[in-house]
Amino acid sequence: MMPQALICQDSRRSSKVNLFGVAALQAVGVICVIERLKARWKVLGGLHTDDWLMVATLVIYIPASVVVMAMWVEAFGFDVWTLEEPVIVRARMYLFLAEIFYIIQLATTKASMICLQYKIFKPIRAFRITASLVLSASTLMVITITILVIIQTKPVNYWWNGWLDSKQNFPGEHEVVDIFAVATAVVAANILFDVIIILMPIPLVLKLNMRKRDRAAVSVLFGFGVLITACSCVRIWTNFAVPSYNFTWDYVPGLAWGTAECGMSYIVTSLPTLHYMWMYTWKSKLQALTARWKGAKSVNSATNQEMPVMENTGWKDRPREHR
Repeated sequence: MMPQALICQDSRRSSKVNLFGVAALQAVGVICVIERLKARWKVLGGLHTDDWLMVATLVIYIPASVVVMAMWVEAFGFDVWTLEEPVIVRARMYLFLAEIFYIIQLATTKASMICLQYKIFKPIRAFRITASLVLSASTLMVITITILVIIQTKPVNYWWNGWLDSKQNFPGEHEVVDIFAVATAVVAANILFDVIIILMPIPLVLKLNMRKRDRAAVSVLFGFGVLITACSCVRIWTNFAVPSYNFTWDYVPGLAWGTAECGMSYIVTSLPTLHYMWMYTWKSKLQALTARWKGAKSVNSATNQEMPVMENTGWKDRPREHR
């Protein structure tokens, strides 16, 4: 079957430009994670549990990025009626896989942040219990929602082939869970645990024996997780804004904000380590480099001031035989 746009020889509209910015944000997030791991290895001589969870996140990121790239190149950003049937089938399969990768990536970043907080406030028994409970609940939530996503349809391949509504391909009864409800539950659960993870360390940070400015800085550092929550809130709004079955066009905002949410989670989970490296390593190196540059500039300036100017030497006023 030829797509309608090809039959009518119409140019296809495209919203792919909306995805380039979030792809760049996710690339920055990956760089932050790599720098975090390098810094931890250099300073500590090894990686801790929270670091290994981010290593797992990077491993998951590789196939996830391949799937998302295939979605963008082949189908998403175009109207569904301009695509051929095999492309639509692959697009729905990509969407199915992307949802699973999205859940797992956010789960590992949340677990990494909880483990980091656990390590910092380990001497406080109440916090250890709270962090353990939150980590257990988050893990249980991820397992439950992942299973729900996988069994949204029965059989599973009805998820990407069922739109054909072919009795020959799917004889007998088949079950379909409300996909919209599952997607909304995923984002809502992420928002809930984001808020909990943000608030957990704040009361303890405010009681630390340090200057108010330093306490505020540490609180803000942990509070940057609100950026992830903001992306989640926008994404859940895009779920309510989907008006039709034109999923390759209508789901682009949700896909973009989901990618931004993953990228922001990479950055936020790496900020404590990057901040430490900035304060105790990179800042001193930058100051030394700046001082060296200013010193070289002042030496050059002094040298230029000592050099004679030809017009002031009287060269033109000398007799020709003395020139």
